[in-house]
Amino acid sequence: QLIGNLANPAATGHAAAAMTKEEAQQKNEDEQGIVTNCVQQKLLVYGATTTALTMIRGLLNQGLKPSNIFWLGENEPSSVVSPGIHSLDSWHCGNPKVDEKVMKELKKLGVVYLGVGKIVTVRHEEGNLTGVHFKPGPTRLILGQRLRFPPELSRLEKSHDEQGQGGLWFVRCRVLLCCGKRDVSPKLYDAITFNSLVYDGRLVVDKNFKTYDPNVFAAGSLTKFSRREGKRLPMQCFNSVEIGVHLSEKIVDSLVFFDRMQDQDTCPDKQPVAPVFRLPKSIAAIYPGELNFFHSHLPTYHGDRGKHERGGGGENNTAKTTHVIEGTNNSDNPTQATKYYELLFDSNGVLESFTYIGLDPIDTVKMEGLLGLPFTYFNAIFDVAEQKSKDVIDFLHETWSVCLFHDHFPKERQRINESLLKWAEDVQTGPGKTDTDTGTKERELLKEISSLVRQKSIGEKQIVQIIDNFPLDRKKIVQTRLLNFLKRHTNHLPYTR
Repeated sequence: QLIGNLANPAATGHAAAAMTKEEAQQKNEDEQGIVTNCVQQKLLVYGATTTALTMIRGLLNQGLKPSNIFWLGENEPSSVVSPGIHSLDSWHCGNPKVDEKVMKELKKLGVVYLGVGKIVTVRHEEGNLTGVHFKPGPTRLILGQRLRFPPELSRLEKSHDEQGQGGLWFVRCRVLLCCGKRDVSPKLYDAITFNSLVYDGRLVVDKNFKTYDPNVFAAGSLTKFSRREGKRLPMQCFNSVEIGVHLSEKIVDSLVFFDRMQDQDTCPDKQPVAPVFRLPKSIAAIYPGELNFFHSHLPTYHGDRGKHERGGGGENNTAKTTHVIEGTNNSDNPTQATKYYELLFDSNGVLESFTYIGLDPIDTVKMEGLLGLPFTYFNAIFDVAEQKSKDVIDFLHETWSVCLFHDHFPKERQRINESLLKWAEDVQTGPGKTDTDTGTKERELLKEISSLVRQKSIGEKQIVQIIDNFPLDRKKIVQTRLLNFLKRHTNHLPYTR
């Protein structure tokens, strides 16, 4: 109601037509007084999540004074992810440049940032909230510069709680908005344990999405796979659409193929493997100052921006990120740039993570569709990134990329890959292939590719070399298939000839 009054004070009153002119005027003055009082009240937003920042933006858009909005980030990593990637659960997704840009915008707007901390207790007087006691958190690292406490913290009162615990700070506020990281509610936890279901930080399920009770299926942010399935990340870290597809398949199998499911439970040879998640996990929001933020990453992404080379942190992650495209739309003066972007490719040249923040909105659905594609699909993007005159984000939105986002293009890619795989198998095992010079060259090329894949060391130079040495007839087959694909879909690709 408080926020609603700020947006439309008259919306909470009765229709003016039902009042006299004097009553309507008096009521309008009273409501304006209420709104003025609400605008002058101090609010504390608690949390280091995307919800916290979008809440601050909403309060600013509703007319609250920026100097009356306090923001305190929570001083506890999320309980749903491992220490190596807990930054992905934060509003900046572990990117210090995003952190820096948002902090500058908040300071410019006048929002009071109190650093990170943990709320210890709240103070009430006559049934109304008057303030919050919190304990400041540890050192916060931004671009190599350590900031113990924000300057605004020195304006607060030092205090102790009702039990006499010192080292606390007291911030006066009339409204406390909790926007922390999600966790399992106590009532839900009691229901899980009361029904004798296994709980290990999350509700535990097997590879068929079954809990300890085989008649109870579960999925989503509430759950995680059993440790014996080889997955240590909770389902909250994966794409919810992909999880839903796998869950529905398992439920249908249990209903239609009941005997097969029983065989899987009793025969080790028929045991299915845990589902493999490949789709990216994405987040999009608008932060204070109308900054459009977007981040998307594959399940193999590590998330620790403190290391240039990553490995072992993500789900089944063995590749290391070696290719980075990072920049702004004003390379001569980055402080005046209105956008920032970062594209991370793993050692196999596959786009693993995409981060963007800026005043200009982007097509987040299309950008998410780029995840998992090799850099060879990006029309010499590394050359474009080296040209200061071109904007990589604008380049990715040009007409050449429309084909990449076509619904049928992933299937066409799969068919091409399958045909190349069959050709490779024929070269290695087919009769008479080793008796010719051409067959020998092809086998040597396949050995080289296999060696690079095992070593996780495929880069741009290696890709170019492999393409140069690739058999000409294979190249023409791939080119012909791609051209036929474009011709079949000229209704969606009108510029194709």
